[in-house]
Amino acid sequence: MFLGFMIRYQKEQIVTSIHRGADFQVLVCQLRYSRQTIRFCRFLRLSDQLGLNMLEGVGWGRYRYYGNGFETGDCGLEIDDPDGVDRGLWKCVVGYGDEQIMKVSGAILDGGEEETPLAILRVEDVNGLNGTEVKLQCNANKPLDYCWFKDPLGVIYSVSEVLMEDEEGSYWYDGISLAMGDCGIRLKPVTEEMAGRWSCHVGSSRVSALEVSSYVNVRVSTSQIIGSVDTVRTSLEAAMLLECASIPKNTPLQYCRFITPSGQAFSLDESVTSENAILGNYYSNPNHNPKKGFCSLVVRSVSSADIGQWICAGKIAGHTMEQYAAIGVSTESAGNPADLSTASIVGMALGGAVILVGAVGLGYYNYWRRVRKQVIAVNHEIELQERAQQRVSIASGTSSSSKGSDNQLRTT
Repeated sequence: MFLGFMIRYQKEQIVTSIHRGADFQVLVCQLRYSRQTIRFCRFLRLSDQLGLNMLEGVGWGRYRYYGNGFETGDCGLEIDDPDGVDRGLWKCVVGYGDEQIMKVSGAILDGGEEETPLAILRVEDVNGLNGTEVKLQCNANKPLDYCWFKDPLGVIYSVSEVLMEDEEGSYWYDGISLAMGDCGIRLKPVTEEMAGRWSCHVGSSRVSALEVSSYVNVRVSTSQIIGSVDTVRTSLEAAMLLECASIPKNTPLQYCRFITPSGQAFSLDESVTSENAILGNYYSNPNHNPKKGFCSLVVRSVSSADIGQWICAGKIAGHTMEQYAAIGVSTESAGNPADLSTASIVGMALGGAVILVGAVGLGYYNYWRRVRKQVIAVNHEIELQERAQQRVSIASGTSSSSKGSDNQLRTT
């Protein structure tokens, strides 16, 4: 007798399910086909980035753990009286393994009753230090089949989970998995030639055949401090914001300072407010402070002394040398032809044409007016001459008659 056995291998995976009710909603991410135990279970609400670390038997207000425990592979979230935001998109992140090896997986769950179209959630501009590594993120709200990037020179970078860091490559995938909507790339080394506007593209055949894309601005600096912009355009007496930030992002600054175009220097921290502004005009931006890696200055009223090159400097925590960045400030020139709109140029041209026609018409009118006066004057002069000749003729005739009569009398 021959006995056959078929062994079927099942790959570890996360299986999702959603249960809805009038006053509750349950989201479940279950780890299947694994001998490992769940070490952590986390849910992230994609609309506002609300994060919940779920623990067995523990809840926070309307949110609490759901399931039969981590040992059974259950990672669940139960929501009482869910509102519109709760019935949107969520992401579950599941960590499992032992003390030596930890794996991370997850999935995207759509708690809404209607299908949400594919979209890129949020893209942030990136500042990088020349010669180091930068990360570009372009995460989506749906499981992805693929994602790719294009640099300002048109070079394409296709990334996926299999593209892991090695000695030969210059870019790698960054994220947990495409199935979780993570589309990210790590570039090393980044160079100044790579600065500019990058585009990222994502696709999910389960949602739509059309790709979705967005843009990421990459700026590269030779200093570990970089200005938010290279040049600020402003006008006199207007308020102005000047800012630089540390690289990597949010690295605390021990101190920061500014040098004005005229050479006036002053330090800045969160204690310098609008109430005690330096020189009555300069104070710290309350939303960005050095502890978060920002050196941010508010100029209450721009004067002519503020026009030119500013220096933003600071010392990054753990570094011995001060870093700095230059920021140019210029005024908006109303008389610069390059700044004129098409409508303004057309209006100026039409106005010039009207003036020209008016000038020609006025000149033509004045010309014929002068000619008419001259004609009238000439005619008047001719008329006077004719009258004078007539009087001379009459006078001559009268004189001849008198002489004839005198002769006759003498003869008689």
